[in-house]
Amino acid sequence: MPNDFADINECELPDEYPCHGICHNKEGSYECKCKSGKHGDPFNISCIPNFPLRERLAIGISASIASLLVVTLPMIFVCQKRRLQRERDMVFKKNGGIILYQQTSGRKSRDHEDIHRGRNGKNHKQL
Repeated sequence: MPNDFADINECELPDEYPCHGICHNKEGSYECKCKSGKHGDPFNISCIPNFPLRERLAIGISASIASLLVVTLPMIFVCQKRRLQRERDMVFKKNGGIILYQQTSGRKSRDHEDIHRGRNGKNHKQL
């Protein structure tokens, strides 16, 4: 009995026989598979790259650590700055505080000549 049907190469007719992967013509049909390293339904949509669990975990953990650092480091710096300011305020109050500040704020700073003078108004180079 003669074969009345001619095989059509479906891979050459992508509008009628869609394949978004690797197309293989078969007698009376065609096969469409995703390339190695990809998965999905190549008859309807493009194949999606495989993303192994190990890589997804690594990216997830790295992103979590980075987010944690972005949030916590500024908080740590702010807390340390506040603690340091409280310590400065305590030392200021302990050592005379505002009274000492008022006494010293009225004084003039010494000019350059006064600083370089030694005892009895002599210049340190003359000693």
